[in-house]
Amino acid sequence: MTELEKKLCQIHARKYAYMTGSGTSAIYIALKALGLKNKYIGIPNNVCFNVPLGIIYSGNFPYFLDIERETLGLSVAEIEKYSELISAVIAVHSYGSICNIESIAECCQKHGFPLIEDCAVAQGAKFNDKAIGSVGDISLLSFGAGKIIDAGHGGALLTNDQRLYKEFMSIDKELGQLSNSKQDTIEQLSSFHTGLYNNYYVNRQYDQCSQFLTKSTQYKDSYLYRFSSFYEEAILIQLNRLADNISMRKLNAHKLVKLFEGARKQIDVFVPLEGSVIWRFNIFVNNRNDLLKYLLKKKYKVSSWQPSVDIFCDLRSDNEITTPISDWVGDHILNIWVNHEIDDLYLQDITREIIKFYQEQHDEQAI
Repeated sequence: MTELEKKLCQIHARKYAYMTGSGTSAIYIALKALGLKNKYIGIPNNVCFNVPLGIIYSGNFPYFLDIERETLGLSVAEIEKYSELISAVIAVHSYGSICNIESIAECCQKHGFPLIEDCAVAQGAKFNDKAIGSVGDISLLSFGAGKIIDAGHGGALLTNDQRLYKEFMSIDKELGQLSNSKQDTIEQLSSFHTGLYNNYYVNRQYDQCSQFLTKSTQYKDSYLYRFSSFYEEAILIQLNRLADNISMRKLNAHKLVKLFEGARKQIDVFVPLEGSVIWRFNIFVNNRNDLLKYLLKKKYKVSSWQPSVDIFCDLRSDNEITTPISDWVGDHILNIWVNHEIDDLYLQDITREIIKFYQEQHDEQAI
């Protein structure tokens, strides 16, 4: 193993780590290494679209499960409910919030499911003094753009199983390197997804959103590629600064909690479990889409991810998928940046704008 892989093993209490080109590649390799094919893989419905893509590229099918309001992670009750249909579970620590990972692991063990712990946006989180990424058959990380460690490239697979580790290496050798043309395709598909979201999803024209699945399945090779050692030093540097990174995010989140104290009737601040990291500061609001447009027009760094992703993978009307909590979160969540790109003045300004937006709405209704 490389110095970087050894460092990841140390952080996440694993025996083996293997670098991959991306988080999507990691999911693909993990499912292939587990020997799964033509199986349903249980995932939370509020998740980055790369997760179902990795599943589909591996020759399997995503099965979309509802989430818990308390953690924004997979509901154990949902896993139990569909235990006869699914063959494995990918438990995602969504938004940096620790999911109910120990109960999920117990449920998977009970039913004999392989468990993959997805820590892509939760690097550095801990539960019961244990690092995330230490649970399940396999855990995965991502160091792509916008992650806790943002190197713009790379992912990792972690395991205690030497056989799986050897499978990772064998499967990864079949993949090519990332090229400019692959990168261009990924960026074009990401923009296409955003366009579908802005033009159709927010207007509940779900039948148009499944265009993304049709288009993205044609470009499997663009999403799957090997790790470039060129990025190893950058990731190592950020790993050594991880504690400071997490502290900064928590401090900024704490400031936002204080700033929103006088507006709790309009704004529901999400508080993750102790030990979570703050990928983005999450609030739940009514008229979210109007607020989002208002803030983006003023160039604030906000987003509304993640919507219920099943809508982009198939026609909901043709399925029996019902994920009411995921749907509600997707319609009400607003993510506010808390990383190094912002400062105290920014936090004060965006809070003022959000409170002002709802005050003006209240005044209009009172007229």
